[in-house]
Parts: sequence; C-alpha cells; structure tokens
Amino acid sequence: MLDSSYLQASAAAALTWEVPALALGVSVGAEVETAAIGCDPGTLFRVASITKPFTALLAVGLLDLEESSGIWPPDVRVRHLLSQRINELTEHLRTHKHDHYSRRGLLKLVGRRRRFLNYLQRKDLEGYRALIKELGLRR
Repeated sequence: MLDSSYLQASAAAALTWEVPALALGVSVGAEVETAAIGCDPGTLFRVASITKPFTALLAVGLLDLEESSGIWPPDVRVRHLLSQRINELTEHLRTHKHDHYSRRGLLKLVGRRRRFLNYLQRKDLEGYRALIKELGLRR
C-alpha cells in the first residue's frame, strides 16, 4: 500500500513545505499500514483543525480524541523548530548588528536547544550523535 515512491514523494513534500514531521496512514479493508517521516511512528501530533483526512481517521478508529497529542519528541524540536529559528536569527543579526533584543532571543533559543540536546544525550546517545552530525553542530 505505502510503496517507496509514495514515501519519497511525501518526504520531498515535507521538506518543501518545511513540515517538521509527517505521519502517513492507509487503510484498505481490514488492513492498515502506517509510516512516519522525521519522527517515530508512535509520535503523537497536535491536530490544528478538522479536515477530511482527520475525519476519516476518526471514522476508521485509528485516532483517539481522548489521548494527549501535544508532545513532540526532543529530536524533532531541536532539528526543526529551534535550529531553524536560530539560523534565521543568526542571519538577521549579521545585517542588524545592534539589534540587542533579537540577540537576547537568540541566546535564549541556543540555551533551550542545548538543554534539549543534553536531555537527548542522556536518553538516546546514538540519536543524539546522529542529530549533531545532521545539524553540523560542534559538540
């Protein structure tokens, strides 16, 4: 059902739209197949609005509205949310050298990313090493 060409196209779309993580699901009859890009297949996502695919997942019974879904894994937070904003602020400060408020925000984001990386290093050393290599951080 979820062949490699579909997964590659989904991964390319996620990169194009700067989506930090993507969960895919296909249901044909009684057979259900899931995949994940940029996250663990068991990751819970916050749902922003009710759409046709969301309604379909509810109808099939794959989604439970009672479960908490506001938790992002630390590697997704570091990889996409924090690192992207840090890079944007760094570029901004190259041209606006006297913007001290943005510099303070940058330092706070770098500290938050460092704490997430420390947590990830304690919990999943191999994942931490892969993330550091992917981001090109000098740790």
